[in-house]
Amino acid sequence: VGLTTRHTRPVRSAVGACGVEGTRNMSNTDIADTILAQLGGMGVLSMMLGAKQFVALESGVQFRFAAKGLRGINTCVVKLDPSDTYTVEFWSVRGAKSRKVDESSDVYADSLRDVFESATGLYLTFAPRRCA
Repeated sequence: VGLTTRHTRPVRSAVGACGVEGTRNMSNTDIADTILAQLGGMGVLSMMLGAKQFVALESGVQFRFAAKGLRGINTCVVKLDPSDTYTVEFWSVRGAKSRKVDESSDVYADSLRDVFESATGLYLTFAPRRCA
């Protein structure tokens, strides 16, 4: 099952984990695929978090996950900004109630995993962290 847009169009999942330079000519699904690849890929997100309901947004991606994050976080929205950085929103969604728990702006591609892990308390890899 591939990523779908709000119009249920399947998405290619083979995208490099590089930055998203030249996004002017990229489709919404290309941008979503790139973001997911930078987070480790749909397979890793599904395995480590129980991620599901991947949705390509106008210039980003949204997904829910079964793992219980800090402060009830269970939904992540990542949006590409014109400055080629990301805004990452963390939501707690329960039934018809939803509340934004946290937001990080001006996030570079190489920091997406760290931002996700620090906001949710959930890890995206079993590998030990490299020291800078």
